[in-house]
This record gives sequence, C-alpha cells and structure tokens, in this order.
Amino acid sequence: MTRLTIALESALEATGAAHALAEAVEAALGDPACVAGAFVLATAAAGRTGEDVGRLLAARWPGAELLGTTFEGLVLDGRVWQDEPAVALLAWTEGPGMPVPIVCEGGERDLDVLAKEIFSACDRVAPRAGDLVLLFPDANGTPALRPLLDRFAPVFGGAWLAGAAATGVDGRASHGWAIPSDPGESELLLGLLIPSAGPTPRVQCAGATRIASPWLEISACRSHWIDALEGEPPVVWIRRQLGLAEIDRIEPHLDRLLVRLAGPGSRPGIGASFAARSAARSEDGSQADSEPEAFDELYLSGVDARRGSVSLMGSFARGDRLALALPDAAHAREHLRSAVDALPATPLIVQIGCPSRGESLHGDRDIESAVVADQAAGRRVLGVIAPFQLGSDPGGIGRLRVHSTVLAALGPQQIEPKISPDDCSI
Repeated sequence: MTRLTIALESALEATGAAHALAEAVEAALGDPACVAGAFVLATAAAGRTGEDVGRLLAARWPGAELLGTTFEGLVLDGRVWQDEPAVALLAWTEGPGMPVPIVCEGGERDLDVLAKEIFSACDRVAPRAGDLVLLFPDANGTPALRPLLDRFAPVFGGAWLAGAAATGVDGRASHGWAIPSDPGESELLLGLLIPSAGPTPRVQCAGATRIASPWLEISACRSHWIDALEGEPPVVWIRRQLGLAEIDRIEPHLDRLLVRLAGPGSRPGIGASFAARSAARSEDGSQADSEPEAFDELYLSGVDARRGSVSLMGSFARGDRLALALPDAAHAREHLRSAVDALPATPLIVQIGCPSRGESLHGDRDIESAVVADQAAGRRVLGVIAPFQLGSDPGGIGRLRVHSTVLAALGPQQIEPKISPDDCSI
C-alpha cells in the first residue's frame, strides 16, 4: 500500500527549507530511496523558492517525480501561512493507490483530449468510479475551466473533483513547474489523480452562507446581467432582504451578499413557473419546493442603478433559479464540522479554503483551519487558501465555488482510525 506524508517549513531560503522538508519526509517514510514523488505547494510570497526546493529535492531523490505551484496561502494542522514565505510537501511511496501527477497545457483545451492525457498517465483509457482528481489551474485562466466543469461528470465517469486556483504574487500568474518533464514557462494545468479507494464520496463542500430569500425565477436577463426576478428588478429584492430603504445605496453591501444559482432542472419542481409554484404553496404560506442540492454560489459583481439590474459572473438563462445568501459564521462552523464527519476515515485531509472567510466571517484567519483540525481528531490536514475553489456536488457534478471550503480525503480508509497527531506518515 502506498504511504503518504506531509510537511511544511518557512522558506526564507531554499536550501534550508529543502533540507528540513526532506528530513521530515524521510523520517516518516523510513528510507530516502522509497520516495516516488512529491507535490510542492508554496505561498505566493515564496516566489520561485518552491521550484528551487523542488530541484534540490529532485537531486536528493533521483527518479522521483516532482511538481508544484504557488497559492495565496497554505494550511497545515490548524494554522494558515499567508503573506509569508512557506513551502509544504505532499510526498508518497510507490504502490497501489499511488498519486499520479497531472501536468497538462493550460488555457482553452478540448475536454476529451485533456481527459485522455490525465488517464493515460495512469495507463488507463477511462476513469474509475471513486477516483479523486485534484486540479490546480491558474486563477487568471478561470474562464477556460468552465467547459471542464460543465462536462466533468459525464467525461470523468464517476470521479470526484477537488481543487483550487493557483496564484502568484499580487494575484499575478502562478508559478507552476514539473521535474523531470518541465515544459518550460508555458501555462500549466497541474494536479494529482488519486486512484479509486472505494465507493464512499471523498469530497465534501462546506458553504458559509444562509439562504436569505426564497428561490426566485430569473424572468429577464442578458449577458452577465439579471434584469428581473419574479418580474421585479433584482435591486428591489436585495433592498427587501437586507432591510434597506429606497434611498440607501446597495453597493457597500455587495461584498457580503452572494447568490445561489441553480438551473431549472437541478431538482424536480425547481423549474416550475412562478404561477405554478405560487399554487403549490402550503396553507401556512411556505414554499412547497425544497432547496436544490446542486447550485453554484457566486459573488454579485455590479449594479445598474437605473435599471435595477445586477451583474453576475456566471452562466444563467431565463427560467433559472436564484436565491440571495448572506454569510453566517455559526452556520459555517457547524457545516464545516459536519463536512469533516462525512468524509471517510482516512489519515489525511486536504483543505481548500477561501481567503475572505477567515477575517471577514470569523475575525481570525486561523478559525476555519482550527475547526477542521479539531474535528479531524488526529487526522493530518494539509491545504491551500485560494480565491476560488473546485468541488463536486452531491451528484458528482464539478462546480466552481467561492466563499467555500472544500475537503477531500486521501489515503486508505480505516474503520477505526488511531492516529497520533505527532505521526505524519500514512
């Protein structure tokens, strides 16, 4: 069985960081010669130090595959490293269930070709149900990711998706690399494919908002603009739900208002017309429709005060359903604990978090990672902080997420995990 281990070091200079990471990995795995590969995660503040660490480790572990990229921040066992140089490492030995590096060209890609590239690395022609695909595209290439998300479930055949936006300094392009097959400075789509380890879902997504309106039908829209919800301008609904007077500006409140967007076919009854849904209300006036399980949660990006319209950087059409949502710290922590508990009992959890959830939601950037580490009860936690997250919904559909925490379980499932917090090996 493949063993995995994680480590993190401050990265003031590459030589010291590489030595400390290598010592931690070799102590956990027992033999330097057994390291088959490693994914190096660096903070954007570390710049090219992550790649320098990777090259030093490649010289120390001949034959090992190494790849890596930069993120806004890193997470390890309850603490966040952000705006400071740090490098983390996920390393593995050879054996069943071994992670397979994904190194592909970025940008606009044919999805079928991309799928073949990913699975050919595993000597396969097709995915297996239960596979876990971890993807780390560059944040600046987000639009190119939409076709992949739209067709992830049918093309990837039951595989689960988790991932995050890789970023560079000040939001610039991330610095991705791969050794020994470094394709140079071209844009890269990096990741790992974790072969199937059982039927239990390996990905859980925890939102941070509570619904603040009914599910509303989009009755008029144009490209990136919603002009009417249930026949009224969206601004009217926003004022109503936020308790704002007609003279109040809503722009200052947009940074704390999100929307949940669901297509008409996301759940039986969700696509019904406003008239039909009104007729279906129960005697106490509550809506008979239940909340859809599958939806995208997005930020509002602008307001047209003259028309009462709002802009939304998402894909939608007339007849789709939308609900307003507000951040709720207590709900977020409860949802996060439930998400950890819903994961299979594996020794390692990957945590992919949003940078705005810490300070703005809880008043402390370490709160979310501390909640996950506490609920993990001895399971090690390694993760990244990124401006957007990727995660499969309950139906296996890949979705682009914001203001969310995505959790993925790595390693063999254990019936009764008995793991010491001081033991980082898997």
